[in-house]
Amino acid sequence: GFLSLLTHTLNEMLRAGNFVKRKKGSYRKQGDSEFTETWREFEKRFGIDFFEVNKGLVAFIEPLRHARNKIVHNGGEAHTAKHVDDIALEAGEEGYFDLSFSKAYPQFVDGEGFPAHIRITDEHLNAAIDSAIKLVQWVSEQLRAKELEADRAERQGQNHLP
Repeated sequence: GFLSLLTHTLNEMLRAGNFVKRKKGSYRKQGDSEFTETWREFEKRFGIDFFEVNKGLVAFIEPLRHARNKIVHNGGEAHTAKHVDDIALEAGEEGYFDLSFSKAYPQFVDGEGFPAHIRITDEHLNAAIDSAIKLVQWVSEQLRAKELEADRAERQGQNHLP
C-alpha cells in the first residue's frame, strides 16, 4: 500500500506539472516498472534526473518493490521452487529453489530454505517512509523551480524546458 501511495503522489505531481505538456504513452517501455516510467517522464518533461545524479533518492524503492511483488505474486515465499526442468538435485538447495531474491535482498528474508518468507519490519517501513518524504520534498522543490523558470521564459517570449 505504501508504494502505491508513493506512486500516486508522484503521478499527481506529474499531472500538476501542466506547464510542460504531457505526451501520453511516450514514457513507457516494455518491461519497465511503474517507477522507471515515472522517472523517465520527469526526465523527459522537466529535465529532472533520477537515473544518475539523484539515484540515491530512489534507491530504497526497488528492494521494497521486489519484496512487495514477492508477497503479492508468490504468497510471501522468499525461495520459490524451480520448474522441474530446471532442477539440479546435485546443487543442493540452490539447485531446487530460486535463491536470487534472498541473495539480492537478504534484509527482507526471514528463515532459510523452503519455509523462508518475506518479512518487512517496522524499521524497514519507517526508513522507507523517511526516504519517501525526502524524495517528495526534493521533487516538489525541483518542479517549483522548473515552473518558475518556465513562467519567466514565457513572460520573455522564450522557448523553455524540454
